[in-house]
Amino acid sequence: QMRHLAQINKLHTRVLDSITPHVTEDEAYQEFLNENNSLSVELVEFIDLMDAQNFYTNAITDVSYWDQQAKEDERHESGKKRFRRPGFVALEFLMEMWGFSNKAVYDMVEMKKGDIYPPSPIYEGYGVFKILDIRRADESLFSGRKENYFDQLRVRKKHEGFKKWLDNLRKDADVQVFIEPPAELIF
Repeated sequence: QMRHLAQINKLHTRVLDSITPHVTEDEAYQEFLNENNSLSVELVEFIDLMDAQNFYTNAITDVSYWDQQAKEDERHESGKKRFRRPGFVALEFLMEMWGFSNKAVYDMVEMKKGDIYPPSPIYEGYGVFKILDIRRADESLFSGRKENYFDQLRVRKKHEGFKKWLDNLRKDADVQVFIEPPAELIF
């Protein structure tokens, strides 16, 4: 078993080393912006887009509507809160962990504190967003950190390339499963 693990490790390393991804300056700059622009929002979660649209319409027409709904949410007995605050975090975190779209976070960075952003898809359903705080990236710092972003993207692209290679290997192997393995063994 140890010999097979060593062989798998060696193969993994060999495949990773064979992948030489190309990274552009634009990609590195985008990564810099994703990590260095920060945003703090309060969001309201909805399953249905129409409910989110109605909430948004009410929130932009009545200044006190958002706060009234937030207070009601705090007193709600079900314990299921619709209002969330992910914290003051990098845009990358909002996109990867919360499922915010790239367009939405960059539109929000251009807004002012207190503005309300219309319904947009999130990790589960839709969200309506109130901008609490914004910190824009200091673009003058990019030139000093550029190589770090190139390296970071190269590593990410290598791992994406390995995943693609492994997926193709599985597909080409045409393995036939006759007995379903236990759920904890499926990867």
